[in-house]
Amino acid sequence: MPQIDCSEEEWLDLYIVQIQFPDWTMELNHAYLEALHSLSRILGDAESAHEQVCKALKNGRNPSNRRGNYPPEVINNPILTNNIGKALQKEIGKILKHQEEVQRMPIEIKRQTVTQALSNINIERDLSLTKYADWLRYAYWTDEEAIEFALRRRKGHEFDRLLELVKNEKKEKLRNSFGDLEPIKFAEWVRGKSREVVFKKDDLEKMAPDRFNTLPVIRRKKIYTLLLSLVEKHYGDSTNKEKRLSDLCELYRGSVTRDTIVAILEEANDVLS
Repeated sequence: MPQIDCSEEEWLDLYIVQIQFPDWTMELNHAYLEALHSLSRILGDAESAHEQVCKALKNGRNPSNRRGNYPPEVINNPILTNNIGKALQKEIGKILKHQEEVQRMPIEIKRQTVTQALSNINIERDLSLTKYADWLRYAYWTDEEAIEFALRRRKGHEFDRLLELVKNEKKEKLRNSFGDLEPIKFAEWVRGKSREVVFKKDDLEKMAPDRFNTLPVIRRKKIYTLLLSLVEKHYGDSTNKEKRLSDLCELYRGSVTRDTIVAILEEANDVLS
């Protein structure tokens, strides 16, 4: 399955839509929006573009891709195989309207909705590959979700043992400022606590890169040490070093916002503290 990067809120929107329309996958959503953008520039009419996108999806031809065809995850989607013509346009239109309504929901409500949905899922029986990959993209886990992901089950002595260890662990070792488990911290921690952990690096790399850093811990510390040393040497006395670093990135054709630089420097300080 191709990796599609998503922010937390975009993922929440898609998952809530998928609860209502189980066959509306991230891949199909991505293909629709990509084709709509391409055809809207040509046709200039959103309604006509929607009709043409539905035809393109149904025919397996990608107007925004010179190679031509959509991947099998899109072509074989049940929504496309079970609907034709006006029925397909109407079905996708209904899904997109629901998606617009979901996007207007407060993010706290979205998180509650997804958490409730996940709590009712048997991971081995009910979760398709696509939905499982979606779950990996979730920004932060509850304690139970994290242990279930690591062990592939939600019961048993080892599940109970690890759950108790997680709940009693120091907050700064595993959690963000809101008390949520962070995948990178949890993954490093749980490998040292249980021999029954079954997830692999390939599983974790399916997560959006801004949610999981796969750099080895020692290497990451060395990179952060180098970064902070250079910053201190060249900008130590500057009251606006984040802005100057952002400007420097522009010179090397890498646009990095000031907020991102602030976050990177804060993370570096946290890792090395």
